[in-house]
Amino acid sequence: MKKIIFFAIIILTQTVNAQIGPFGGGDGYSEATAYEIYTKEHLEELSDSVANNPLDIDDIGSHWSKDKYFKLMNNITEPLTEPIGKMFGFPSNDIMFNGFFDGQNHSIELLIDSDVGIGCLFVSIGNYAVIKNVILNGYIRGGWVAGMVCTQTDCSALDTNYVTEISNCINNAKIVGGGGYTAGFIGAIVYGTIKNCINLGSIIGRGDTGIEYFECVGGIAGMVTPPYCQYYNKTGYSMKIIIENCINYGFIKARDYYLSIYYKSYAGGIVGRNYGADPLFDYTIENCINTGVIEGPEDYSDGIIGEK
Repeated sequence: MKKIIFFAIIILTQTVNAQIGPFGGGDGYSEATAYEIYTKEHLEELSDSVANNPLDIDDIGSHWSKDKYFKLMNNITEPLTEPIGKMFGFPSNDIMFNGFFDGQNHSIELLIDSDVGIGCLFVSIGNYAVIKNVILNGYIRGGWVAGMVCTQTDCSALDTNYVTEISNCINNAKIVGGGGYTAGFIGAIVYGTIKNCINLGSIIGRGDTGIEYFECVGGIAGMVTPPYCQYYNKTGYSMKIIIENCINYGFIKARDYYLSIYYKSYAGGIVGRNYGADPLFDYTIENCINTGVIEGPEDYSDGIIGEK
C-alpha cells in the first residue's frame, strides 16, 4: 500500500512599516509608541506637519508637535535639503518643533545650500522640545545656520517649567554661515539646556555676502541670551541657559570684521557671544572643553566664549 503524505507549508508573512497613518509607524503618544522615522520622506512629512499646523494664538503652547514623540529608526543617508519647519517672521512662535525627537544614535545626512536662507535640521524649537541622540553629517551653507536648530524664537517662556534640551548629539557637518548666527548645534538660544554634545565639524562665518551684519560663530551655540527676546520677554520670569559637558574639536572661524558696535564678529569654541543686557537672562557654561583652532577678531575670539 502506498502512503501519501501531505506536507502543510505554512507561510508566515510580516509587513514592515505598513501601518496606516503618518510616518513609518507608531502613534506619537508616548516614548514607547513614538512616530517612527525611517526615510528622508518621513522627515519631510514632519516638516510639513510642523509648518502647516501653526500655533493657535488663543491657546499658547498648543503647537501640533507638543507632547508628541518621534524616533529615528535607522541612518538617513539620502540628504535632507530643506530644514524641518518654516520661518515666517522673526520672532515667530508658530512654526517651531515642540516635541520629543530621539535619534537613537542614528545619523541624518544634510545638504542644505542657500545664499541667503536659513540652514539647519530644525528651523526653531519651543518651550518643551527635547532633541537627543542625533548624529549630523553633511554640509550646510546659508544665512543664519546651525547643525541642529537655527534659532530658538519662542520668547514667551510662560513659566519656569520648560524642559527645552539638546543632549547627547554629535555634529560632523561642515557649516558655513553668511552673517548672524552660525553654530554646531543652535544659532541662538533663549532658555534650556545643551549637554553632552560634541562638535567635530568646521564652523565658518562667511564674509562674502556683501551684507554688513554682525556674526556670532560658535562650536556649540552662536549666541546666548539674544537681543530679540529681550524685547519680547514680558513675563518677568528668569530665562536660564545651561551648556554643560560639551566639547568642540572643530575649526571655528569668524571674519575679522568690525564696522560698528552693532556690526562686528565673534568666535568661540563653545559660544560665539553672550548678549546679556537683560538681568532676566542668565547663562552657565560648565565642564566644557575646546581643542579646536579658533580664528576671529583678536578682542572677540576665545576657546570657550568669544565675548562674555
